[in-house]
This record gives sequence, C-alpha cells and structure tokens, in this order.
Amino acid sequence: MTQQRSAVLSGLTATASVFDEYAKLDSFYTDSDLLPPLIRSSYNAVLGYVAYFLTDAKMNGRTSVLIDVGTASATLIEMALELFPDAQCIGVEPSEQMTLFARKKFDSGLGYGNVSILQGTAQELPEMVSEGSASVVTMHNAAHYLSDEDLSRAIGHFRSVSAESGGLVMTLFKPDYDFRSLLQANIGYMEDTSRRWLAMQLNPSREIISLVNAVSDVVSRVQRGQLDFAGFTDRLNGLLSLTGKDHESALPVRLIRSAINALPLEQQLTPNIYRHAVERLQEMLQPYYQIKEFRRNHYSGTQHFVVGVAL
Repeated sequence: MTQQRSAVLSGLTATASVFDEYAKLDSFYTDSDLLPPLIRSSYNAVLGYVAYFLTDAKMNGRTSVLIDVGTASATLIEMALELFPDAQCIGVEPSEQMTLFARKKFDSGLGYGNVSILQGTAQELPEMVSEGSASVVTMHNAAHYLSDEDLSRAIGHFRSVSAESGGLVMTLFKPDYDFRSLLQANIGYMEDTSRRWLAMQLNPSREIISLVNAVSDVVSRVQRGQLDFAGFTDRLNGLLSLTGKDHESALPVRLIRSAINALPLEQQLTPNIYRHAVERLQEMLQPYYQIKEFRRNHYSGTQHFVVGVAL
C-alpha cells in the first residue's frame, strides 16, 4: 500500500466505521420506507441530472454508465435502475458493511448483472473503473467527508473515468451547515409519516393512536427548541418503553427506533465534515469540468448542488 493511499484510508476510517454501524440497523439507509422526504427529494434532484446524462449517452450510441462514489446502500443506483434498467451501474463505498449490504440488494437473482458494488474510495477510482467509461459520476451527500486536498484529487479522478461530455453531480454541505437546523428541518417527517400510516389502518389500537399523538408532541418540542438532542432521545426511548412488543413492526415504532439509532451516529459524523467554500469548489472543478449549475440552497439551504460537464 502506498503512503498516499494509507493516509487517505486512515482519514476515512472514522466515517466508514459509522456507516458500518448504519448497515446493521433499521434506518433510512437500509429501508427506503424510512427515508425522510427531504432526503428523498435530494435523491430525486440528483436523479434528474443522472437521467439526462444517461439518456444523452444512449441517444448518441454509447453505453449508459453511472458511477456512484460513496454509494452507501446504493439507493441512488436503485432509483436509477427503475428508469434505466439496462444502464451499467458501479457503486464505490469505503464502508465494508455498507458494501456488503448494498451487494445483497443486487445478488437476489432478479437479474441485476449490470450492477457492481466495489469497496474503495474516490482516490482508488482509476484502479477500479476504466478510463473514459462513465456517462455520469455522482457523489451524493458524501464529498464533504473529503478534505480540500482529497476532494481536489478526487475530482481529477472523476474526470479521468468520465466519457467525453460526461457529467458530474455532487451535493455537499456548505460552510454554514448546522446539524441542529438540519434536524429541525427533517424531524417533521416522523409526525407526518406516522399520521399518514395511522390514517390507513382499519382498526388501530389505542396504544398506537396514543403513540402517534406523543410523537407529534415530541416533534413540536424539538422544532420549538424546547428539547435538546439528549432530551429528544430520552423522550423517544420513553415512548418505546410504553409500547408493546406486538407493535414492533408498526411504522411509527420503526421511525422512532430509526431516529434513536441515527442521532448518535449523525453526531459522530459531524466532526468529520469538511466545509468547502464556493470559490474553492469552483477552483477545483474548473480544470476538469464546465460548471452548468451551482445551487447554494440545496437540502433546506445546507448544501451545495453542483453539476458539471467534462471538458
């Protein structure tokens, strides 16, 4: 192993270990039913540009190839395959457990022979993917885990594996990103999803009705700033302790457990986030990509959304 690769892998160890834990839990990474609407809309925004570049490749007689770097549980690849079942898809993920989890999705014998999930990093991309092969490279909600130097190097690698006029789509946190604000923006989905689920039940128990009402109260308190992270988790644990085991599979219960599982992991990830300024990002991209779009208000105003076309 080279000294450079060793340093990169060392820097990603803390982040990869958190995603190793996520892969073992019932969460929005492992079940799309638990995906908050804000995160789902972010995927959809990326998917719109993925569709453009894959369609362009197909119309020009080229193989449609998506490379998703930092793929986690390969949710973006799943969504892309719903629109482009014949596309060649490659997911690259540093976490061993997430890599194994994502592979299981496509090893089910359902005909996903056009998908490869590889364990590795952005820095190893040229060793894993053929030069000039990608119709589009994506790095959704992951580029902020790379330092300035590593992200700059990674963008060069993205270009080396991109086809002529191939695309790059990245989302990453802005310098003013604040975890509490993002939690408050996301937390409402627990109440909304629970109430929609409850409305579809033919004869819900009083216990479940009370649970959903209690979730609404906890969410409201978080949104008003009356509960900190510890208080939020304590309240949710208290609700679970009052809920019978026969309701374990009920969606409101799963949403509560998912939030309890995710919050400490997200807090572990926050110190690993690099906050890249607009000017520096543009400087990194310009040697390799023509910037077609650069939004600064993505993901409830916390992220950059970057689209480039290979030069």
